[in-house]
Amino acid sequence: MRELSVTYMKCQSCAAKVNCHECDAYLRDDLSREEGIEAVEVDMKARRISLETEMDEDELEETLEDRGLFV
Repeated sequence: MRELSVTYMKCQSCAAKVNCHECDAYLRDDLSREEGIEAVEVDMKARRISLETEMDEDELEETLEDRGLFV
């Protein structure tokens, strides 16, 4: 599994560096529907996302950025 440190810019709490646990389920559900992502774990408290994916680095970065997630 690939582990990434991320910031979620679409959430004002995360942008203000406040932990937002409500985003975990939303992001996990959203990313798990993405073609090429087999498994995903989200921990916004730790600002980490773990992914099992066949996407290359650029494709994954674009997918995350489209959702407001920056590595």
